[in-house]
Amino acid sequence: MILAGQAEVAVGKIYHFRDDYPITWAEYLNTVGGWINKAPKGGLSFGLAWFLGSTCERLLTPLGIRPPMTRLAAAIMGLDNSVDSSQARRELGWESSVSQVEAMRRIQAWVETSYR
Repeated sequence: MILAGQAEVAVGKIYHFRDDYPITWAEYLNTVGGWINKAPKGGLSFGLAWFLGSTCERLLTPLGIRPPMTRLAAAIMGLDNSVDSSQARRELGWESSVSQVEAMRRIQAWVETSYR
């Protein structure tokens, strides 16, 4: 955001920023879940996850209970939510500031000191 705020070329434009790490949600969740002994088991089709999320929301939200499954969770986990950051790279010179290995090391350090 600082790059966009300081670059004349960015005036009136919208940029997307994301790290281009070659990791899937499944790999990420299995890794992080393994650190806390809660790795995911199995999976659901997107359609079933959406249906369960919708059903949980309709039944539990009016009772003041946080649904264990939501349509938002299904959409985040079950759809490709990638964004194209090539414009930010090309026009602003943006790039990830840490490698995937370093990012995962920092996340693991946080999990080990703060999560438990």
